[in-house]
Parts: sequence; C-alpha cells; structure tokens
Amino acid sequence: MRERLIALRERRAQLIARAETERDEIFSLVERADRIAAWFDRARAAGERLRANPVWIAVGVAFIVALRPRKAFRLALTGYSMWRGWRRLRATIDQLIPTPPRAY
Repeated sequence: MRERLIALRERRAQLIARAETERDEIFSLVERADRIAAWFDRARAAGERLRANPVWIAVGVAFIVALRPRKAFRLALTGYSMWRGWRRLRATIDQLIPTPPRAY
C-alpha cells in the first residue's frame, strides 16, 4: 500500500511539473499573440488616420516623385498591377463564395 502511495505521489509531482511547463508555454504563446494584435491595432489606427487626413498621402506621393521620379513610376505600375490582381482575385472569390448583402 505504501509503495502505491509513493508511486501516486511521484506521478502527481510529474503531472504538476508538466502542467506548469504547459502553462508557461501557453502564456508565451498568448504573449506573442498579444504583441501581434497590438501591432495590428496600431496599423489599423494609422490607416484610419490616413483616411481621415488624405493630405498626408498626397504629400508622401509628391515627396517620392520629387526625389525619384523613375522609381515612383515603377512603384505606381507595381501598385496598379497589384490592385488589378487583387480585384481579379476578389471577383473570383466572390463567384466561388458569394457574400451575403450587408444590413445597414
């Protein structure tokens, strides 16, 4: 009987140690997810500020064009190509998976 109790105590100690290790791993994963979520929130807030003040976008574009007109032209072409590709991809996705209409 005593040997069984000792074995149970050892098993319990092992399980407690394992649970603590797993708990630490989960906390580190949650911490990383919180950092990613905070970065996303900051990026979204910056996007909202730019939408509220489109003058900053115009100033940035003018600055790039003034410094490097050739590079600005290439960037514009790349951006336009990416935008067209996104539109095509979005149209394909909408054909495959129609989205329900928004309720306003």
